Amino acid sequence: MKRTSKTIEKILCPVGVTPASEHAFDYALELAGAAPGAVLHLVHAVTLIGATYTMPVPAPAVSESPEARAKRLMERLEARARAAGVRVECHIEVAARNELMHEAVGRIRPDLIVMGNEGRKGLERWLLGSPAEDMIRDDLSPVLTVPVEPDPGLSEPPEFRNVLVATDLSEDPEKTMKCVRSLVGETGDLRMLHVVSKPEESKDALESLLLQHIDAVFPHTLSSKSEGRRIAAQVEIGPPEERILETADRTDADVVVMNSNHGRGFGKAMFGSTIGAVLRETRRPVLTVPAG
Repeated sequence: MKRTSKTIEKILCPVGVTPASEHAFDYALELAGAAPGAVLHLVHAVTLIGATYTMPVPAPAVSESPEARAKRLMERLEARARAAGVRVECHIEVAARNELMHEAVGRIRPDLIVMGNEGRKGLERWLLGSPAEDMIRDDLSPVLTVPVEPDPGLSEPPEFRNVLVATDLSEDPEKTMKCVRSLVGETGDLRMLHVVSKPEESKDALESLLLQHIDAVFPHTLSSKSEGRRIAAQVEIGPPEERILETADRTDADVVVMNSNHGRGFGKAMFGSTIGAVLRETRRPVLTVPAG
């Protein structure tokens, strides 16, 4: 992986024994190794059986305690990180997973959170939820979600050279591009995509607005090279999640960037309509930038 921007100093990665978690750790390790001086924080929540009851509930007989398994997991991942020359800090707590993540984010204040994307759907998602979607909804830090089964065309380890930025033109372009730069550095191709389901303006007018949006970040360099990268603008009409997924596949995007502007109020309740739908269907990494 090419060296990333120095703006990434702290990466937070929740770890466990699932394939999604292991793959997220691989990404987090590569990103930390590419960012000079970055610290990789590994977080694991130990949930004890019967811990939420007022009376003790006997746990089934097992050969190893949850704490011992967690310690063994962390020792293995810490050894991999140190062998790669990455500074690492491990955090193991007896707590609910979501509670521990919120506490860790508030205490560590990471520049980037890297999480596995389980891609749960239907009843499984309703019963088990989605830790990645929960973290994105909270709008605390940029979140990079990694699919458990990535598209076979993606490079391993990750090389973010072809970036698709889906924009609704309401976010702060400087903030979004700062997150993009921190992940991909100063090179790589950018495609700015604006999707409107029911346009009230002509496509030409929408393209003009998108070009103005890009020009706010890359003055006088539209559709040309800026900072060693190529920039393209694209407007599509239709369901946002479908057009984003189609464009990502058609352009073979290494990562999809989205903004969580709708993660508040009524938009928060409707979260699943766009970002959630993309997360459930895509086989590509997704970087979500908080609105706050």
